[in-house]
Amino acid sequence: MGRGKRKLTLPDINIESDQKTKMQKRSEITQRRKRKRETQNDNENKGQIKRYHLEHMDIHPYIYSSHGMISFPSEYIQHLKDSYSGRSYLGKPEYICKYCNAIFWFNERNKEDSRKNKEILYSKCCKYGQIKIPPYKEPPPFLSMLINNKESTISKHFLQKIRQYNSLFAFTSMGGNIDKNINRGQGLYVFRINGQIHHRIGSLLPKQDDDPKFAELYIFDTKNEIENRIQALNKEDNETNDINPSIVEELRKMLDQYNPLVKVFRHARDLLEQHKGIDVSIRIIGANKDDPSQYEMPHSEELAMLIVGDLSLEKYKRDIIVSTKMRGLQRISIYHPAYMALQYPLLFPYGERGFQLGINYHETNTKRVTKRKRSTVTPHEYYKYHMHFRPNQPNPFLCYGRLSKQAIVDARAIEDEDRLMYIAKNQNKLRAEYLQGIFDAIEKGLHKGNQIGKRVFLPSSHVGSRRYVIQNYHDGIAICREYGPPDLFITFTCNTKWSEITLAILKGEQANDRDDIIVRVFHMKLEELLEDIRSKKIFGEVIAILYSVEFQKRGLPHVHILVWLDKKDNQITPEIIDTWISAEIPNPNQDPLGYILVAEHMIHGPCGDKNEKSPCMKKGKCSKYYPKEFQDETNFTDNGFTQYRRRDTNIYVRRDNHNLDNRWVVPNNLFLLKKFQAHINVEFVNKSKLLKYLCKYVNKGPDKATIVFEKINKDNDSFVNQEDKEINEIKEYLESRYICQQDSLWRLLGFDIHYHWPPVERLPVHLPLQNTIKLHENIDLKYIIQDPKYKSTKLTEWFETNKLNENAKKLTYCEFPKLWRWDETNNKWIERERGFKIGRLYYVNPIEGEHFYLRMLLMIVKGATSYEDLRTYNGTIYQTFKEACAARGLLQHDEEWYRTFDEATTWATSLQLRYLFTTMLLFCNLQDERRFYEKNWRKMVDDIEYHLIAKYKPIVYQPTELELQEKLLHELQEILSRNGGNICTYNLPQISIECTNSNNQLIEEELKYDVHSLEIEANKLYSQLNKDQKNAFHKIIDNVLSKIRFLLCMWPRWNWQNISLEYYRIISKITKKNSFDSCIIRSGFIVTSKWAHRTFKIQNSNRY
Repeated sequence: MGRGKRKLTLPDINIESDQKTKMQKRSEITQRRKRKRETQNDNENKGQIKRYHLEHMDIHPYIYSSHGMISFPSEYIQHLKDSYSGRSYLGKPEYICKYCNAIFWFNERNKEDSRKNKEILYSKCCKYGQIKIPPYKEPPPFLSMLINNKESTISKHFLQKIRQYNSLFAFTSMGGNIDKNINRGQGLYVFRINGQIHHRIGSLLPKQDDDPKFAELYIFDTKNEIENRIQALNKEDNETNDINPSIVEELRKMLDQYNPLVKVFRHARDLLEQHKGIDVSIRIIGANKDDPSQYEMPHSEELAMLIVGDLSLEKYKRDIIVSTKMRGLQRISIYHPAYMALQYPLLFPYGERGFQLGINYHETNTKRVTKRKRSTVTPHEYYKYHMHFRPNQPNPFLCYGRLSKQAIVDARAIEDEDRLMYIAKNQNKLRAEYLQGIFDAIEKGLHKGNQIGKRVFLPSSHVGSRRYVIQNYHDGIAICREYGPPDLFITFTCNTKWSEITLAILKGEQANDRDDIIVRVFHMKLEELLEDIRSKKIFGEVIAILYSVEFQKRGLPHVHILVWLDKKDNQITPEIIDTWISAEIPNPNQDPLGYILVAEHMIHGPCGDKNEKSPCMKKGKCSKYYPKEFQDETNFTDNGFTQYRRRDTNIYVRRDNHNLDNRWVVPNNLFLLKKFQAHINVEFVNKSKLLKYLCKYVNKGPDKATIVFEKINKDNDSFVNQEDKEINEIKEYLESRYICQQDSLWRLLGFDIHYHWPPVERLPVHLPLQNTIKLHENIDLKYIIQDPKYKSTKLTEWFETNKLNENAKKLTYCEFPKLWRWDETNNKWIERERGFKIGRLYYVNPIEGEHFYLRMLLMIVKGATSYEDLRTYNGTIYQTFKEACAARGLLQHDEEWYRTFDEATTWATSLQLRYLFTTMLLFCNLQDERRFYEKNWRKMVDDIEYHLIAKYKPIVYQPTELELQEKLLHELQEILSRNGGNICTYNLPQISIECTNSNNQLIEEELKYDVHSLEIEANKLYSQLNKDQKNAFHKIIDNVLSKIRFLLCMWPRWNWQNISLEYYRIISKITKKNSFDSCIIRSGFIVTSKWAHRTFKIQNSNRY
């Protein structure tokens, strides 16, 4: 019985427990399956956020405001954006590097390695585990509270002023010109700096009567330390009035407790107070490449130490020595491990070491590691590692708000300076010389490379340099020469409200706090856009593409893209353009999402009289020429510009209390706009005459300060010689450079700033033995002339390839890269198996004689096997390249100059063409100057015409040929006079003194009217017009608005008052409509005192 009870009791308990456990397990399984389904649905729908069921909403999908405008509830707007099936969505950053735990998006994977190894792999952070850097410690409690408790008032205050609080405790000053005007007004915070960035440290004690600052504040008068620090900062920064002294005191205590650098400085203070007058120095220990353990967390004595008494600076040349004796400001090396810790004590409260020379790569067994030339980590790799967020690891470069922005810019400057230092250091070691110059040097008894050579400056390989920008421009023009002008010009701007950004930032952060996320998301979106254009062919077959990434004044990245389409002999008509580009507000009933996105991203302004303070306003006019005119259909202007269809549909967007219609719409592609939900301007540019300026704009490079740099000799205050002045290209680059945090992140993450496809092969042109070679300073010159590889160039190997291959002879030198590729390792041409390049010969100035004629032959001669073969024509070998050109008929009737000028028009700006023409006049003996001018003058005035049209906008004004030629001749005279010439000595049209200024004085006078005052006066006078005058007034205005040309004559002359009223009202109305009129009175005075006989020089002998 008892056994039965036990059987009955226990099973009941066990069954209940088992059932409960099973129910829990089933619940967990159900929850897991539910989450899995949600994840699958999320992936299938590309991460669409909560769907709003409109039938259950209490609000209508859209409502009409009191202004007759359409507005949508925010919930409905978000629903439309998120539920659009074609939108671009990259998901969340949910993938982790298996080597360093950096977080990535799926699209950031190494696609090739991931495909080969059948696993998701990332290499942009740590190079597959080769880079291992110790993680940063959690910040001290007080600093952690200020950083992480972002919702509190004190934290918000601290994060807004964190740069100022850091400056209070910085040991070093920061060189460079911080742009303090950029953050005025509304918008995202940007840290932007100009010039060469460097850190400097002074002495332990200030000069007599000087106030302490930076490191001196840790030693001098520490009883009043808080007041001294705030006072010192107030002198440097006007935005520190609300610095909280209690926060300063707590930060001081924190650094005293945790920072080993601070402890050493405090120790020095104690010694100086105890022993007056002794010499004390602080040695901040530099890098020791032979000690692999030095990178671990140091004790204070390992990071810095005190030295009492005098010391030898030579002995400690790698260290920073700060002493009581004033030696002036000491510049700190970017390779010193305390470089960052001294400048950013709040980012590195434990005095952590930063980058230093000698950080070795970590050995790894993975097969994906490629062979490397170096064994140590570079500054670029070091800081790139820190630009990636890792969970549960503090990152001072990403998570400290505005101070992190400054540190990112500093890191970018270090990376850039590292590369520039390599170039500067190798100016003497790596020299360039013509091969013929080496033969001549040996004959003179010179045998070492350091005895000859011309200096090398900042090369085109350095991104952002002047040569880099010019070479990219010429590459773009080479694509234009191959395929003609581009068809589409696209500008794509980052949107910080993208879901990928808002979902990736941490709790309490704003998008502007995480520039790394903004930059990485934009880069992925850019790649997706290029994929749509190239592979998905949304505009048709693409044959070439070029883009350049830039950063707005307020920091956001944007890209300019040029697209060449394969038109297959089909003309692009206005009807086709209408399917690509829209300049109208969509109907909200038919396309509510299109209406919302156009209203949000593609409306310009308002500006003009609606907002005179708009950023686009220049000299009282919109620099983008908005509002446009209504257009019933798309057409092309005489200047080649596209006027898009902008019908008067009576659909408006409400912005800043103004109704904006289709005249304010920025041209766009609705498919791309809906997909990327950001500003994306699309323009058709194939008909534009401003091709060269378009390519120049896309390739203009980063922002530069406009400066003139001259090196001064300190001994005699005289300018150095011309050669030394030219060497200053590196410093000119540094002094003119502007850097912001997002630009810095783009470069540190290794993203391309410029790209073009197909690639362009740059082909040198040189005379025999005149090829430029590079040689080390101690190399034996005899070795060079004996080694055939030094004689091999792309040109000489083209000759050799033509000797060995019959197919190669079918191509000119310029056409050769299409079917042959250059092997840089072996210095020879190899026939292509796939792909192609566009060839581009370097430009040669016409005054260079034989060099110039050699280039002319290379452009037309196919399959040449030697220089002699180039000079051969119809079996005759000519002595010079010029004679060979003449034999081919290239020099008849100035033919060579026509060819030169025609080729230059494909890439040179109008200003450059004017200089080329004056060069020909001065040095090239043109036979028929007038004929050459008459044929080519129109090519030299593109910029003149553009500026004249722009000057008079919004008035539709087309300069006459006489105006353009007069202005051109005046420009030519200016150039000639600077070179000792005079236009009067050539057979060219002569300049009229009265017309040297091409400004149209009639238009200038009409533009001086105060439109607002005229409108007020006209409304007042309109009521005084009689019935007949009002009828005439309305008829005239209708004709003006319909663009019907007519002559208005008002008479009789004795009824001046009534005519004056009507005239004034008409002119006021026309002027308000931005139309141009010139009203002249034949005789007598009316309103503007403008007389016909004075304006048009009419003889006034007859009287009425």
